[in-house]
Amino acid sequence: IFNSRLSYSKGAMVLHMLRKKLGDVDFYQGVQDYLADPDLSYDYAKTEDFIPIMESASGEDLTEFFDDWLFNQGYPTYNLEWEAISTSQLRIVLSQTQSHPSVSFFEAAVPIRLIGTGGETEDVSLDHSTNAQQFFVDISFEVADILFDPEFDLVSKDNQVSLGIETVVAQAELKIFPNPVSMVLNILKPDDMTINSVRLYSISGQLIKETEFSEHVSMDALPSGIYILQMETDEGLINKSVIKH
Repeated sequence: IFNSRLSYSKGAMVLHMLRKKLGDVDFYQGVQDYLADPDLSYDYAKTEDFIPIMESASGEDLTEFFDDWLFNQGYPTYNLEWEAISTSQLRIVLSQTQSHPSVSFFEAAVPIRLIGTGGETEDVSLDHSTNAQQFFVDISFEVADILFDPEFDLVSKDNQVSLGIETVVAQAELKIFPNPVSMVLNILKPDDMTINSVRLYSISGQLIKETEFSEHVSMDALPSGIYILQMETDEGLINKSVIKH
């Protein structure tokens, strides 16, 4: 039980992650309640004693958190792919693999830092709850790079961040027209490209519709605005901005 790597180092990181999850006020209130509990003072205490006290202090159900990060084994390895879909917004796709089958998915608020071409920085937290989850992040400067977990707040390893350049060629070869569009949007793809599905998102990231591939996408029932047409291909995800009159 007194294993430095598992009992102390990981335990300390899980406590740090719990503080980040709950916030300082609720976390330290829970710790004070834990230390002052008359049933635990001057006696042995276990994690099972600690959890309900922290839940009471925060008002949150922490079952998933402790199951993922403490009681079960392993850690996540994250892969973050990003691209600027306009001068004011990024699209981020965040995925993870697990080092041990005891955890199917590690839910967490994932911290990233946006780095601008002029040295600007902005910290963003991604509420990661499903694999290959897509986020749309508003930006006020041109982003040159993204740092993953810049303050080392997560138990994770071998994380990767990449600009979505692997789809650049496919993106250039696939055409949509007319754009702006009023009624029907046409998709023209190379003969050797396979499109598995087509999704249409609002500029805020809300999924509007999802269909199998068709060369024609009906837009007439949608209000005017900017939309993101996402196509899942064998070469990766391809996104096109669409202006609806």
